Amino acid sequence: MSVIISLQATFLHKNLVLWSVSYILDLYFIAEMYNVPLFNVLTFLSDFLLAVRFVNMHVAYYDEGGVLVTHPMACVAHYLK
Repeated sequence: MSVIISLQATFLHKNLVLWSVSYILDLYFIAEMYNVPLFNVLTFLSDFLLAVRFVNMHVAYYDEGGVLVTHPMACVAHYLK
């Protein structure tokens, strides 16, 4: 636990990958502590990431020219690249 806390305190505000790894490890260790099968943890994680992807496709993004694009099909095309 102390490794995760020091990782969060040092790097999480700077690096999204380390933030993600930290919380994935946290989910894994909590599941292990309560004897939850790893399959359930992976199913939850994949469903969560699918939901995040779905939300990303229904918001906006800035294109190369700095223009805010809000059209749903353009967002889908952008995030599926």
